[in-house]
Amino acid sequence: MQLKLKTILSTAATAALLSGAPGLLLAQQAGTGQLSEIDDDDVVVQPFNLTADQIDDMEVMTVDGETIGEIEEVLADASREPVAVAVEVDDLLDLDDEERIIRLDRLRLEDGRFATDLSKSEIEALPVWDD
Repeated sequence: MQLKLKTILSTAATAALLSGAPGLLLAQQAGTGQLSEIDDDDVVVQPFNLTADQIDDMEVMTVDGETIGEIEEVLADASREPVAVAVEVDDLLDLDDEERIIRLDRLRLEDGRFATDLSKSEIEALPVWDD
């Protein structure tokens, strides 16, 4: 029975990785301390062609136009490349102003704000940024 459960859990974890479960890889990176805040405000964040300073405090919205929160930090991987942002989520999600990590590839720039197609439950499941 125990071997069967391990096999099922292993298969489920592999499927989640292969399907690109949002935040799964970042959760592992954040847990091991591989993400860090970008200190240089002049670093250009691609694909948006904006500096880290310009992105700081920009709003992040749902596709329905509801405010999720504001970008507090631009986060880099071990190679110092911007890969994510820490977003202070507001009352929309009832998460007590926690900062959640959202990968840059889950954001779009629209009319001077960022939008994401992540659902509320997906955002709640994202890793917490604890600076």
